[in-house]
Amino acid sequence: ASVPDNPGHSPGPRARRVELLVPVNDPDCRARLREMLQLYFRDNQNTWQMNSDGSYTRKQSPRRNKAFRVQEALFRNAVEAVGRNRSKSDNTFDPVRS
Repeated sequence: ASVPDNPGHSPGPRARRVELLVPVNDPDCRARLREMLQLYFRDNQNTWQMNSDGSYTRKQSPRRNKAFRVQEALFRNAVEAVGRNRSKSDNTFDPVRS
């Protein structure tokens, strides 16, 4: 499995973490989760490959590939979403009636 960021080679916080799987039943949430996972698989700047013995090897990206960093992409997506939502709320007037 490819994982972003250096997982380290000594026991530490990652050795004590707990991982959990839960079903994602909502189709919109499932689609968004798949989009995010695809971004992680595209990361070619700080990616490590877990070997069968549990050790990690840094993956090298071919130089011809354009640099892609998943954390930067997720940040840009979040900033754009906030901007879209802000402009929607600034242009909408919902009267409150009792």
